[in-house]
Amino acid sequence: MINFFRKTRKNLADDNKSLKYARYALGEIILVVIGILMALQINNWNESRKERVKEVEILKDFQQGLQYDILQIDSIFSQYHRANVAIDKVLNHLEEDLAYTDSLDYYF
Repeated sequence: MINFFRKTRKNLADDNKSLKYARYALGEIILVVIGILMALQINNWNESRKERVKEVEILKDFQQGLQYDILQIDSIFSQYHRANVAIDKVLNHLEEDLAYTDSLDYYF
């Protein structure tokens, strides 16, 4: 393919046909520019694809972190709920001035 272009360029230059040679050179320049633009577009598409993959990975990590935080909050909430129940039992026992029983040890 390169030999074809080289022969065509040489024939046009040797025949002193400068207008035809200029058209040929302009055509080659346009082809090179189109090739460069295509390469840039493919590169941009590839970079965009990589960014989307990275974005999905970050979002998955974020989701896992949130799920872990929800589990931790649920655990803490249940501990506070149990403590609140125990406090209510002890306060109720004290307010009613009841005698100490072994069941209060659990709540203490």
